[in-house]
Amino acid sequence: MNMNRGPWILAGALLLAFAIPPAARAQEAATGAQAAPASVELGALDQMTEVRRLRGPARRTTEQQLHALASWLADQAAPRVPAGETLRIVLKDVDLAGDYEPGRMGSLQDVRVVKDLYPPRIDLAWEFVGADGEVLREGEGTLRDLNFLTGSGLLDGDPLRYEKRMLRDWLRRVLPVDK
Repeated sequence: MNMNRGPWILAGALLLAFAIPPAARAQEAATGAQAAPASVELGALDQMTEVRRLRGPARRTTEQQLHALASWLADQAAPRVPAGETLRIVLKDVDLAGDYEPGRMGSLQDVRVVKDLYPPRIDLAWEFVGADGEVLREGEGTLRDLNFLTGSGLLDGDPLRYEKRMLRDWLRRVLPVDK
């Protein structure tokens, strides 16, 4: 049965558009116009220490991990930002804990080996902007955790646990929550 679906798709789209009350659409538009309380950008992936030496599946996996790390950091930072203010972070360079050692264990795949001589390192820049658009605080620097293997915690099963712990500790120093 060959049925022309065009009119049905259009009718469904119109039904969905008008199913949301106008007040809710206006509120949704106003909320969308406001900046998120925290945003995290990645610098040029091709220039990042962690990415530039990789090829194939290892490179794609690492790029996905970096995007996941940026998203996680934005989620962690958002509750720490007072209403109306924003925190902008740029992860300029990332070197994840561990390093790839080619051909380890007789396989043709590179294997990430985590040992204390490959600590995580993140170069970042940030600015905390007030409700009036004025930069209240800003900074840049390098985070490195030389004792990354000695800590433990809730993130133990996460492949990005060392970087997340380091960034969580940095957030606590830069943006303490008053309670």
